[in-house]
Amino acid sequence: SFFSSKGTLTVLGGGYQLKATFYLKNDSTLNLGIGGYSETLTMLSSRSDYGVISAQHNSTVNLYEGVTIGPSSRIGSSGGIMAENASVVNMYGGTITGCESQSVSGGVYVTNNAVFNMYGGTIKNCVDKWIGGGAVCAYTAYPVVFNMTGGTIENCSGTYYGYGGGICLYTTNDTYFQMDGGTITGCSS
Repeated sequence: SFFSSKGTLTVLGGGYQLKATFYLKNDSTLNLGIGGYSETLTMLSSRSDYGVISAQHNSTVNLYEGVTIGPSSRIGSSGGIMAENASVVNMYGGTITGCESQSVSGGVYVTNNAVFNMYGGTIKNCVDKWIGGGAVCAYTAYPVVFNMTGGTIENCSGTYYGYGGGICLYTTNDTYFQMDGGTITGCSS
């Protein structure tokens, strides 16, 4: 596991596979890839209680082309990325694939004042087996934001309660979802 508190960490990959869990907090930034970098990086989780990335307390995750997150299967969190406590996830490219959760969201879980901006990339073949969305779930008692201006969500599913195969907004507070581009296709619940 990697733990980051303040500062910036950039992981380029060089064509390798990395089995680790990244836990971010306190204004830290994680760049997975970088614009224009041609080598690939595949990330798998190394823990059973967290997915590949847990972003908390004002941290930022930037995901670029050439990066693949998954497959990953978790019980108590998202299989891919969990964003909470005023953190921000920017998906400029890359792929989140084959991620599964037994509780909240297979691909990306957004909660407690967090923001998820999907500008590009693909979330595919992700599954939630309990109450969240297969690809993306906003499940919270606090405001969250999900902006989708590009990218693709495909072949994701919510299976038990059937909430949101692609996107699930399950909240008792203000949630902002705006879709100005991109595609959602082949999802089921």
